[in-house]
Order: sequence, then structure tokens, then C-alpha cells
Amino acid sequence: MHLFIYLKTNQKGFTLLELLIAMAIGAIVMLAAYNVFISQQKSHKLQSELVDAEQNARAALDLLTREMRLAGAGVQRAILTADVAAGASTLTVVSSTGFVGGEIINIVTAGTTGTSEAVNLADAFNPADPYTTLTLNSTTPAVNTYTISTSDVSIFKEKITAATENSITFRAPITTKETVLYRGAAGGNSVLFVSNQTNTNFESQTGTTPIFIDDGGGKFENPSVAVNGGSANCTCTGCSNGDCDTLTLTGNLINSYSIGSKVNTGVDAITYAFDSVNDQITRNTQPFVENIDYFQIKYYDGSNNPIPNPAPSPYYGVTLTATERSKIRKVNIQIVAISSKDDTSHTETGTYEDGTTYANRGSTNRRRIFLESDILMANMAP
Repeated sequence: MHLFIYLKTNQKGFTLLELLIAMAIGAIVMLAAYNVFISQQKSHKLQSELVDAEQNARAALDLLTREMRLAGAGVQRAILTADVAAGASTLTVVSSTGFVGGEIINIVTAGTTGTSEAVNLADAFNPADPYTTLTLNSTTPAVNTYTISTSDVSIFKEKITAATENSITFRAPITTKETVLYRGAAGGNSVLFVSNQTNTNFESQTGTTPIFIDDGGGKFENPSVAVNGGSANCTCTGCSNGDCDTLTLTGNLINSYSIGSKVNTGVDAITYAFDSVNDQITRNTQPFVENIDYFQIKYYDGSNNPIPNPAPSPYYGVTLTATERSKIRKVNIQIVAISSKDDTSHTETGTYEDGTTYANRGSTNRRRIFLESDILMANMAP
């Protein structure tokens, strides 16, 4: 028996060199794919960070805009009842009892383009005529002439108390609690009957909490609440059970107020400012929005003229006087948001309106988003 073994000499395989070449090509392809993946991942992360920065900045700008539109609303007002000559040192009003000696007040005529100025009070009111006369500081007499027969002239507590190129402080009813008198209150009374249907949260005003009473016709004052009696002590004639609360004051009322006069907790003082060290805008010293490279505020009067006029260039070192602040009718807000991390493949160069370059702010490798808003200050004029 014979055993035949056939050898196929035409069988082929890969040589070592071929295997090495194939592995090298595969490695190159895999490396390219990996680089594409890493690049896409990095790009996605940068875009995500930029979107987050933009969303945060837009949300902050929206809230800032809404609050600034309320600037001046609810600020206590007195009404001028006699003409004022330029250089006058006294103002005759319906009632002067709500003002504080030494504070700045604004004299404003009705209308967007009305006359405005700021003066300093020497005393809360004239002891010889304590309810109708405001005495001005001798160094700040009235500058303009006011004729009540031809224009509606009001006296306000200062509505914007500070304004620079990157910060502003204003008064607005952000957390104000308000109700109305359920029955009239005569001068000399120390108990108020207020509606608890208008604002049920008002009943939390206890202790020596200061409140404001305003009849809308120029009379207002700010007594303090000593005791909140609640609805149990609301025994006024015609009062339905639970419809009103009693507020016992620490002193007696000076003026008399009719039913429906407003009673509130006063307005809030709000400050927005740029913290360039920490790249953020603060609200009342607390962080408000982060990753901000630039924050700018420009001011305009009722005729759309810049305040100050002309505006400085570069726009830096702006600090408005009290009278300039009283003329504000519009503000322009600019916010520049930046990505939280550098992108070494990206470079931006430029100069902001205050003369600061991107490099001066710390980085040219961050992406920037520019946001802007014009805000009409409708409550600055009566």
C-alpha cells in the first residue's frame, strides 16, 4: 500500500512585512479617527460651555431689565402747591412729613422731557410750618423756575441714588408688600385698619417695621408698626370678619388718610455692579452672573441725549451727579459673556468702549458673546 502526500505549492499567506504595513495603516486610520473624535468632543464641550454662558447672561440680562424698568415705581411723592423761583430755598407741598432731613430729593415736571433737578434737604420739614414746607440746604437752592399753573410738578425721594459706567443703584418695589386702608385714618390716630384681601402677606409686618402710607395726592409718611393685631381685633363698623387687620403704630399719624390709601413696606434698594476681578456681575454685593468679561451702562435723557453730554471717549470714569441722575429716562446695557475656559485654537482681539483690551482683561483665547438691551425708565417721570 502506497501513501501519497500532495503538497500545494500555490498556497499564499501574508509576509511579516505585509502584516507590519497593514498594522501601520490601521494604526494611522485609528489615530485619525481618534483625533477626529477628540476634536469633535472638544468642539462640543466648547460649544456647550459657550451656550451655557450665553443662556446665563441672557437670563441675567432679562431679570436686570425687568427690575430696572421698575426703577422709581412706588417711590414716595409730594406735590408742589406753589410756584418756585430759581434760587428758592423752600418748597411748598401738600405734605412734607415723609421726607428725611439731609436726603436728596428730585423736583420733576411731568412728561418724558420734563425739567428735572436734585436738591438737598436741610431739615425734614420746617418747624414753623411742619406739614407743608421743605427747607433746602443753602448750598443747593432750586436751579429752575417751576410754575404749577402750567405744569404738574412733583417732589420725589431720589429714585436712582448712584450711577457709574458699570454700576447702578436704584429704588424699586421688588419685594414690596402692599395693602390699602380698610377705613379712613385721622391725624393723631395710632391704629390702622387695613385690608387683608389685597395682600395677605402684609400681616407679617410686626415689631418696629417701618411702613409707608400714601394717599396718592401728595400726602405720605412712614411710621413704624409696634403690634400687628390681626383680624381678631378688627372691629370697625361695617368690617366683615377676616376682611381686615389692625396695625398699631409706635406713634400717632400726622396726616389724615381716606379709605383706599396705600399702605406698603417701602421700596427696595437694588445695586448692580461689575466685579472685574472675579468676572461677574453682582446684585446687592452677591454674585448674580459669572463668566462676564465686560459690563457697561450708558444713560440718556428724555430727548435721547447722552448723560453726561457729551459722553466721554473712552467711556470710563463716569459718575453721574444727583441732578444728572434725576434726568435719566433710558439706559443702554451691554454685557459680554465669555466661555469658562481658554480655546488655544481660537484667538480674539479687540478693545472695549472703556479702553480695555481683551488681553488686558486676561485672555484672548476665550470666545465672547455680546448682548445689549435698551431699557426705558418709564417710572422716572411723573
